Amino acid sequence: MNISADDVLTDRQATHRPDSPEKGQRKYVTNMVIHVENKNNIYYICDRCIKGAFKLVLGFLAANGLIGMPLYVFFTDGAGELKGPIEELFAPFRYKIILDWYHLMEKVEQRLSGGMKSYKLWHIFEDEVIKPLLWFGNVKAAIASLQSLSGEDIRSEGSITKLIEYLSRNEKYIPCYALRRELGLRNSSNRVEKANDIIVSSRQKNRGMSWSYEGSRGLASVTAAWKNDELRSWCQDRTLPFAFPKEAA
Repeated sequence: MNISADDVLTDRQATHRPDSPEKGQRKYVTNMVIHVENKNNIYYICDRCIKGAFKLVLGFLAANGLIGMPLYVFFTDGAGELKGPIEELFAPFRYKIILDWYHLMEKVEQRLSGGMKSYKLWHIFEDEVIKPLLWFGNVKAAIASLQSLSGEDIRSEGSITKLIEYLSRNEKYIPCYALRRELGLRNSSNRVEKANDIIVSSRQKNRGMSWSYEGSRGLASVTAAWKNDELRSWCQDRTLPFAFPKEAA
Protein backbone atom coordinates (compact mmCIF):
# COMPACT_ATOMS: atom_id res chain seq x y z
CA MET A 1 0.00 0.00 0.00
CA ASN A 2 1.29 3.46 -0.95
CA ILE A 3 0.60 6.50 1.23
CA SER A 4 1.75 9.97 0.17
CA ALA A 5 1.57 12.93 2.54
CA ASP A 6 2.12 16.66 2.24
CA ASP A 7 0.85 19.87 3.78
CA VAL A 8 -0.25 23.00 1.95
CA LEU A 9 -0.36 26.58 3.20
CA THR A 10 -2.96 29.18 2.25
CA ASP A 11 -3.12 32.85 3.21
CA ARG A 12 -5.02 33.40 6.44
CA GLN A 13 -7.29 36.28 7.29
CA ALA A 14 -6.52 38.46 10.27
CA THR A 15 -8.29 37.26 13.41
CA HIS A 16 -9.83 40.66 14.03
CA ARG A 17 -10.76 43.36 11.51
CA PRO A 18 -10.14 46.11 10.68
CA ASP A 19 -7.64 46.98 13.43
CA SER A 20 -5.89 43.65 13.91
CA PRO A 21 -2.56 43.36 15.78
CA GLU A 22 -1.61 40.89 12.98
CA LYS A 23 -1.89 43.55 10.29
CA GLY A 24 1.06 43.42 7.90
CA GLN A 25 2.19 39.95 9.02
CA ARG A 26 2.22 36.88 6.80
CA LYS A 27 -0.39 34.50 8.17
CA TYR A 28 -1.24 30.99 7.01
CA VAL A 29 -3.74 28.18 7.40
CA THR A 30 -2.28 24.68 7.13
CA ASN A 31 -4.15 21.76 5.62
CA MET A 32 -2.63 18.28 5.70
CA VAL A 33 -3.54 16.11 2.71
CA ILE A 34 -2.86 12.37 2.44
CA HIS A 35 -3.29 10.25 -0.70
CA VAL A 36 -3.97 6.59 0.12
CA GLU A 37 -3.53 4.13 -2.75
CA ASN A 38 -4.14 0.40 -2.72
CA LYS A 39 -3.92 -1.17 -6.18
CA ASN A 40 -6.23 1.04 -8.26
CA ASN A 41 -8.19 2.35 -5.28
CA ILE A 42 -7.64 5.92 -4.08
CA TYR A 43 -8.87 7.74 -1.00
CA TYR A 44 -8.12 11.31 0.11
CA ILE A 45 -7.73 12.32 3.74
CA CYS A 46 -7.58 15.92 4.93
CA ASP A 47 -7.01 17.28 8.41
CA ARG A 48 -5.77 20.41 10.12
CA CYS A 49 -2.65 18.78 11.58
CA ILE A 50 -0.14 16.11 10.63
CA LYS A 51 -0.70 13.71 13.50
CA GLY A 52 -4.45 14.03 13.22
CA ALA A 53 -4.28 13.16 9.52
CA PHE A 54 -2.21 10.03 10.17
CA LYS A 55 -4.61 8.96 12.93
CA LEU A 56 -7.36 9.18 10.33
CA VAL A 57 -5.24 7.02 8.02
CA LEU A 58 -5.01 4.37 10.74
CA GLY A 59 -8.76 4.59 11.27
CA PHE A 60 -9.37 4.24 7.55
CA LEU A 61 -7.12 1.18 7.34
CA ALA A 62 -8.89 -0.40 10.33
CA ALA A 63 -12.36 0.36 8.95
CA ASN A 64 -11.50 -1.27 5.63
CA GLY A 65 -9.72 -4.38 6.89
CA LEU A 66 -6.31 -3.12 5.77
CA ILE A 67 -4.48 -3.32 9.08
CA GLY A 68 -1.50 -5.67 9.04
CA MET A 69 -0.70 -5.51 5.34
CA PRO A 70 2.78 -6.79 4.33
CA LEU A 71 4.18 -3.27 3.91
CA TYR A 72 3.07 0.36 4.08
CA VAL A 73 5.18 2.65 1.90
CA PHE A 74 5.13 6.36 2.71
CA PHE A 75 6.29 8.97 0.21
CA THR A 76 7.28 12.39 1.55
CA ASP A 77 9.19 15.48 0.48
CA GLY A 78 11.61 15.04 3.37
CA ALA A 79 9.90 17.39 5.84
CA GLY A 80 11.01 16.38 9.31
CA GLU A 81 7.60 16.93 10.87
CA LEU A 82 6.12 14.16 8.72
CA LYS A 83 8.47 11.41 9.82
CA GLY A 84 7.81 11.54 13.56
CA PRO A 85 4.06 10.78 13.41
CA ILE A 86 4.63 7.99 10.87
CA GLU A 87 7.32 6.35 13.00
CA GLU A 88 5.22 6.71 16.15
CA LEU A 89 1.83 5.57 14.85
CA PHE A 90 3.03 2.84 12.49
CA ALA A 91 5.67 1.38 14.78
CA PRO A 92 3.71 -1.91 15.25
CA PHE A 93 3.64 -2.49 11.47
CA ARG A 94 6.09 -3.00 8.63
CA TYR A 95 6.55 0.33 6.90
CA LYS A 96 9.05 2.22 4.80
CA ILE A 97 9.51 5.96 4.27
CA ILE A 98 10.84 7.04 0.88
CA LEU A 99 12.22 10.49 0.17
CA ASP A 100 10.81 11.79 -3.09
CA TRP A 101 13.52 11.78 -5.79
CA TYR A 102 12.58 15.20 -7.17
CA HIS A 103 12.78 16.88 -3.75
CA LEU A 104 16.09 15.16 -3.04
CA MET A 105 17.55 16.53 -6.27
CA GLU A 106 16.06 19.95 -5.57
CA LYS A 107 17.86 20.08 -2.21
CA VAL A 108 21.14 18.88 -3.76
CA GLU A 109 20.96 21.52 -6.50
CA GLN A 110 20.09 24.26 -4.02
CA ARG A 111 23.05 23.51 -1.76
CA LEU A 112 25.58 22.91 -4.54
CA SER A 113 24.63 26.11 -6.37
CA GLY A 114 25.27 28.07 -3.18
CA GLY A 115 28.30 26.07 -2.11
CA MET A 116 30.48 25.83 -5.22
CA LYS A 117 32.24 28.65 -7.02
CA SER A 118 31.89 27.60 -10.64
CA TYR A 119 28.45 27.26 -12.24
CA LYS A 120 29.86 24.81 -14.77
CA LEU A 121 31.72 22.78 -12.15
CA TRP A 122 28.75 22.28 -9.83
CA HIS A 123 26.58 21.14 -12.72
CA ILE A 124 29.22 18.59 -13.77
CA PHE A 125 29.69 17.47 -10.16
CA GLU A 126 25.94 17.10 -9.67
CA ASP A 127 25.25 15.27 -12.96
CA GLU A 128 28.29 13.02 -13.06
CA VAL A 129 29.03 12.35 -9.38
CA ILE A 130 26.28 13.11 -6.86
CA LYS A 131 23.20 12.27 -8.92
CA PRO A 132 24.36 8.79 -10.08
CA LEU A 133 25.45 7.86 -6.53
CA LEU A 134 22.14 8.89 -4.99
CA TRP A 135 20.13 7.28 -7.82
CA PHE A 136 21.65 3.96 -6.72
CA GLY A 137 21.14 4.78 -3.03
CA ASN A 138 24.86 5.11 -2.25
CA VAL A 139 24.55 7.92 0.27
CA LYS A 140 27.87 7.26 2.01
CA ALA A 141 29.80 7.61 -1.26
CA ALA A 142 27.89 10.82 -2.07
CA ILE A 143 28.85 12.26 1.32
CA ALA A 144 32.47 11.19 0.83
CA SER A 145 32.57 12.94 -2.54
CA LEU A 146 31.31 16.15 -0.93
CA GLN A 147 33.88 15.89 1.83
CA SER A 148 36.67 15.47 -0.73
CA LEU A 149 35.84 18.67 -2.64
CA SER A 150 38.83 20.96 -3.03
CA GLY A 151 38.75 24.16 -1.03
CA GLU A 152 39.50 26.02 -4.24
CA ASP A 153 36.14 24.91 -5.65
CA ILE A 154 34.06 25.82 -2.60
CA ARG A 155 32.38 29.20 -2.23
CA SER A 156 30.42 28.42 0.95
CA GLU A 157 31.56 25.73 3.40
CA GLY A 158 28.24 26.18 5.20
CA SER A 159 26.18 25.12 2.17
CA ILE A 160 28.26 21.99 1.62
CA THR A 161 28.09 21.13 5.33
CA LYS A 162 24.30 21.55 5.32
CA LEU A 163 24.02 19.21 2.33
CA ILE A 164 26.16 16.59 4.07
CA GLU A 165 24.02 16.88 7.20
CA TYR A 166 20.83 16.62 5.11
CA LEU A 167 22.04 13.44 3.40
CA SER A 168 23.20 11.92 6.69
CA ARG A 169 19.87 12.72 8.35
CA ASN A 170 17.85 11.20 5.51
CA GLU A 171 20.09 8.25 4.59
CA LYS A 172 17.61 5.60 5.73
CA TYR A 173 14.88 7.22 3.61
CA ILE A 174 16.95 7.14 0.40
CA PRO A 175 16.47 3.79 -1.37
CA CYS A 176 18.03 2.47 -4.55
CA TYR A 177 15.82 4.49 -6.87
CA ALA A 178 17.28 2.68 -9.89
CA LEU A 179 16.11 -0.70 -8.60
CA ARG A 180 12.67 0.63 -7.78
CA ARG A 181 12.39 2.05 -11.29
CA GLU A 182 13.46 -1.29 -12.76
CA LEU A 183 10.79 -3.06 -10.70
CA GLY A 184 8.12 -0.60 -11.81
CA LEU A 185 7.79 0.93 -8.33
CA ARG A 186 7.21 4.57 -7.51
CA ASN A 187 9.95 7.01 -6.56
CA SER A 188 7.80 10.11 -6.29
CA SER A 189 5.30 11.76 -3.97
CA ASN A 190 3.67 13.55 -6.91
CA ARG A 191 0.31 11.86 -6.23
CA VAL A 192 -0.20 13.91 -3.10
CA GLU A 193 1.04 17.09 -4.77
CA LYS A 194 -1.71 16.64 -7.36
CA ALA A 195 -4.13 15.90 -4.52
CA ASN A 196 -3.11 19.16 -2.85
CA ASP A 197 -3.86 21.01 -6.07
CA ILE A 198 -7.32 19.45 -6.32
CA ILE A 199 -8.38 19.65 -2.69
CA VAL A 200 -6.81 22.95 -1.59
CA SER A 201 -4.66 24.94 -3.99
CA SER A 202 -6.89 25.19 -7.07
CA ARG A 203 -9.55 27.08 -5.09
CA GLN A 204 -7.63 28.67 -2.24
CA LYS A 205 -4.23 29.75 -3.59
CA ASN A 206 -3.15 32.47 -6.03
CA ARG A 207 -6.65 33.93 -6.27
CA GLY A 208 -6.13 37.06 -4.22
CA MET A 209 -8.07 35.64 -1.27
CA SER A 210 -7.33 34.97 2.37
CA TRP A 211 -9.13 32.43 4.52
CA SER A 212 -10.25 31.81 8.05
CA TYR A 213 -9.25 28.55 9.71
CA GLU A 214 -12.84 27.30 9.53
CA GLY A 215 -13.40 28.38 5.93
CA SER A 216 -10.19 26.91 4.55
CA ARG A 217 -10.46 23.60 6.34
CA GLY A 218 -14.19 23.33 5.74
CA LEU A 219 -13.80 23.80 1.98
CA ALA A 220 -10.89 21.35 1.88
CA SER A 221 -12.99 18.76 3.74
CA VAL A 222 -15.95 19.22 1.38
CA THR A 223 -13.67 18.87 -1.66
CA ALA A 224 -12.09 15.71 -0.22
CA ALA A 225 -15.57 14.26 0.41
CA TRP A 226 -16.52 15.07 -3.19
CA LYS A 227 -13.40 13.35 -4.54
CA ASN A 228 -14.12 10.33 -2.33
CA ASP A 229 -17.71 10.16 -3.66
CA GLU A 230 -19.01 10.79 -0.11
CA LEU A 231 -20.60 14.21 -0.55
CA ARG A 232 -24.10 12.95 -1.39
CA SER A 233 -24.29 10.64 1.64
CA TRP A 234 -22.99 13.42 3.89
CA CYS A 235 -25.48 15.98 2.62
CA GLN A 236 -28.43 13.58 2.76
CA ASP A 237 -27.94 11.73 6.04
CA ARG A 238 -24.69 13.03 7.57
CA THR A 239 -22.81 9.75 7.13
CA LEU A 240 -19.49 9.03 5.46
CA PRO A 241 -18.77 5.60 3.95
CA PHE A 242 -15.09 6.10 4.93
CA ALA A 243 -14.13 3.61 2.20
CA PHE A 244 -12.68 3.60 -1.29
CA PRO A 245 -15.23 4.87 -3.85
CA LYS A 246 -17.28 1.98 -5.20
CA GLU A 247 -16.49 2.72 -8.85
CA ALA A 248 -12.76 2.43 -8.07
CA ALA A 249 -13.10 -0.92 -6.34
